[in-house]
Amino acid sequence: MADQEHHYKFGIIMHCGGCSGAVDRVLKKLDGITKYEVSLENQTADVYTEILDYDTVLKTIAKTGKKVTSGENDGKEVPMEVATEQPGNPDEPAIVTGAE
Repeated sequence: MADQEHHYKFGIIMHCGGCSGAVDRVLKKLDGITKYEVSLENQTADVYTEILDYDTVLKTIAKTGKKVTSGENDGKEVPMEVATEQPGNPDEPAIVTGAE
């Protein structure tokens, strides 16, 4: 029996086709995504998956260095702040969500 499909939506600051292309490339490489759409015009990424959790997808997008400004997990808004670098380790994105 298949797991329930999840829909995650992220607001992302993207200035050009290179920015949206970076988000597209990391999502394309992430195993477990059923489908996704990156929109430069709407400044969003919609991701559908049955096996990946929200935080895994968020961390993958944050690795591009693009600022994630908002997120939704199955239609419910997720409060967050995303920095592109974690203090002390610039290779690891810092992600702080409102949920504990």
